[in-house]
Amino acid sequence: MSKLKLLFFGSVTEENIDTFCSKLTSLQFSAAGPFDAAFLVGKCSQKIVDWNFPIPVYLQHLENAHEIVKSLQPQEAATNNDNEQQSSQVIRIKNNLFLLAASPTQIDEAGIWSLNVTKDKPDLVVVNCPPRMRVDSPACRNLLDNLKHVSYKGCDLLLTAELPQGMERIMSLNDDDESTSYDVASVALLARAKYHVVPSSRFMQSPPFAHLSSTTSTTGSMDHFGRVLTIAPVCSKPPPGKQYKYVHALGLVPLHACSAAELASQKPANLLDNPYTDAAYQMDQRNESNNNNKSKTNNVGLSEASARRILAEERHQQSGMPSQRWEQGKRRRNDDDNGDQGSIVDPNNKTLFLFGLHKDVTGQIQQNSPAGDAIILASLARFDARKVRKPPGAETSSFCFVDFDTHEDAKACWETLGGTVKIHGVDLGIKWATSHKKQKDDASKPSRLTEADAMDSSTIYFKVPGTSDIENIGEAVRKWAEETLENVLADGGEKTVTAQDEPALQVTLRVPQPDVSYGFMDFASHAAASMAVASLTGSTDGGQVLADAKGRPALLQDVVVYLNWSKAKVENENNVIEDESGFKFERKHFPADARQDCWFCLASDSCEKHLITGVFETCYAAMAKGPVHPGHVLLIPVQHSSEGALKNPQVAEEMELLKDRLRQHASDAYDMDLFVFERAIQTKGGYHTHVQCIPIERKLGTRLQTTMQAQAKKICFNLREINSNIGLSAVLTNDDDGESDGYFYAEIPTAGKGFKRFVYKAVSGSRVQVPLQFGREALAAVLGKPELAHWKSCVVDQKQEAELAASFRESLSKEVEG
Repeated sequence: MSKLKLLFFGSVTEENIDTFCSKLTSLQFSAAGPFDAAFLVGKCSQKIVDWNFPIPVYLQHLENAHEIVKSLQPQEAATNNDNEQQSSQVIRIKNNLFLLAASPTQIDEAGIWSLNVTKDKPDLVVVNCPPRMRVDSPACRNLLDNLKHVSYKGCDLLLTAELPQGMERIMSLNDDDESTSYDVASVALLARAKYHVVPSSRFMQSPPFAHLSSTTSTTGSMDHFGRVLTIAPVCSKPPPGKQYKYVHALGLVPLHACSAAELASQKPANLLDNPYTDAAYQMDQRNESNNNNKSKTNNVGLSEASARRILAEERHQQSGMPSQRWEQGKRRRNDDDNGDQGSIVDPNNKTLFLFGLHKDVTGQIQQNSPAGDAIILASLARFDARKVRKPPGAETSSFCFVDFDTHEDAKACWETLGGTVKIHGVDLGIKWATSHKKQKDDASKPSRLTEADAMDSSTIYFKVPGTSDIENIGEAVRKWAEETLENVLADGGEKTVTAQDEPALQVTLRVPQPDVSYGFMDFASHAAASMAVASLTGSTDGGQVLADAKGRPALLQDVVVYLNWSKAKVENENNVIEDESGFKFERKHFPADARQDCWFCLASDSCEKHLITGVFETCYAAMAKGPVHPGHVLLIPVQHSSEGALKNPQVAEEMELLKDRLRQHASDAYDMDLFVFERAIQTKGGYHTHVQCIPIERKLGTRLQTTMQAQAKKICFNLREINSNIGLSAVLTNDDDGESDGYFYAEIPTAGKGFKRFVYKAVSGSRVQVPLQFGREALAAVLGKPELAHWKSCVVDQKQEAELAASFRESLSKEVEG
């Protein structure tokens, strides 16, 4: 699932506009960032148009909006996606600043939009309503028609100026300043929003509640729940307490990107009934009749809202309703997909492009299948397909090329199949292949990517013409970019955050070879890259670095440097480790070890005995090679086995005593908890099982648990909790999941000296692969330190290893003596 990271701010006055802008920037470049977009709910000062923002900011209500929009240049006043339907348009005030209105004449009207806030992530469906809205007014008519359209299933965000009537049932509201509206409740009932966000004097969250099924949808309703949030006004010095929180972050998977199973899994066990129905209204009347201390007029009007809905339905036009963009896939603007491709292709072209091979879960038609070409050719035999070509050297590919004897054969195949073909039970796309020999047009020259072209990229291409020392020059450019981000974050003041300590500011250099004059810089986010480029070149699209750019290094004096956007660096999603805050990094791969015998067998020549801290009956303890912490210890069975140390009852009994001792030592010596895990799954080079014990900061367990389970889910295995006190051997033996092929086990600390136990049982024949460094990777993500993810990144010399082992032995012995 592609999660959008969003920020929500309360209303902003002129006095607090700088607080809002600085808070947004600092969050964007913090460890919690980067974020995809920000929404400002409530009224916003017109002074906001004088500021620049690193991410898209969407305004619910803008002071003097009519005058501001009227003063815009024609190209600025144009809505985004000009060739899209009106329901998907918003007014662009300036770069990264938008007003939620369909056009300058519809600023005071309610509307619905499908916002593509960031490239390559699903659209966000947003409903916005003006203050003091009436459901029977012309300003609301178009919205109600859209909400009752047959294709509408629900939205991701509903933004209103007032709380919906019915919230007094489930939230503690102040009678004086938190009034509710039956008109808003009417819209909320139809909108079926995942999150309904309202400006208020304080921050509150409602309990989750159920939505009613759609009465108009012909495609079925989404089984999701709703929640109402209120956001306090932005304030430079808010009073202490969570109720004055003026910014709230959400990780949101758009509703239409979720499957029915995913929505069902998200639904909480205790879900309230929908608070906007007449049944809820009648329930409140019954409750109030039994309470003489309360007014009996709190909920009057909700039935009136129902009556207004009936009247609106009677006035509803049954024909000519517009089709809605949120139920359609993203439009491809390439003419090749319009159905008339055959009329524009080279008449000598005899090759079709077949894509979607990655959807074949059996692997029969993928790159590495010897039978795949024959299966494809057999499926297209009636069109005289002759040859299948796949990318050379790749282990797997999502596409291939199919060659025909003649252009007419290829054309007949393309026209007959209509752009799709089912092969081996997999729906594949098919279109004309593009010739590698492109026609050169002297009137057109290749143009650099603009920021808009590279919204999914965080990579900058730099060029230094004439240089013969690109590695040193490139390093100077990289450091300059990091220092520029530090200066932007400091905003003219003293630097309190540096790239050395903050991963969001770090920049990585890539130079393809030493004899070129160019290279690439990978930033932590698109926003960071954009900020650096804009600061150094004067434009977010890049170009030549300004002669007077701040902080120019001595090595680059009088040197011409160009910065331009590069295409996004392609990542394998399974190689990306991410924690719950959104911090993520890519898994590093190291060369395989050349060892011939086991490192952990005491009789082996490879065993590094200077790391040993204690030898016992069935196991011994040793400092980890490449430790995460000075107290990072391995518990290793004396007898070589890959079956799992904690699965062996004799070994496990002694290890339990050692783990208790290490847990106590971590608490006494470091004031820390102990994280324990064992990956007992066979590897190619053989495996001597061992248990890792790592001291971690107090109260880190919850984040570690969330991160491990999310990462496990992404790799397609279930890390489930063991709720009983029985031993691991019994858990694995009693399972009926099939024959065991190893396991991953973890003990994650909770409050006090307690811990939760989790296990994944690897089943024979399963394709799931638990990474060798899975436990360390999850911990590295939570700590925000990618360098800890692999032990080879943390190796110190033998002298330091011996000193660490000696220090740990001494520390442990003092505890025993004490």
